[in-house]
Amino acid sequence: MLSILNIYKKCFEDEIKKQGYFFVNRYGNPLSEQSARSMIHKYADEIQAEINITPHMFRHSFATYLMEEDVNISDIIIS
Repeated sequence: MLSILNIYKKCFEDEIKKQGYFFVNRYGNPLSEQSARSMIHKYADEIQAEINITPHMFRHSFATYLMEEDVNISDIIIS
């Protein structure tokens, strides 16, 4: 997974620096919440997921992972 993210970062390095966001759309702008939600639903449908997968599940899973890695809670909480 990390290697895929590194490839993505290399491909979109200029846009990421310009926008200040890691995930950008095809126009080089920050990926919107609705775009992320649509992509998640699209791929969940493709794998015929039996549960409704949401962006919140990814946020929660990532935050849990960071806590398990002893990252300071104040660095995890995002308003």
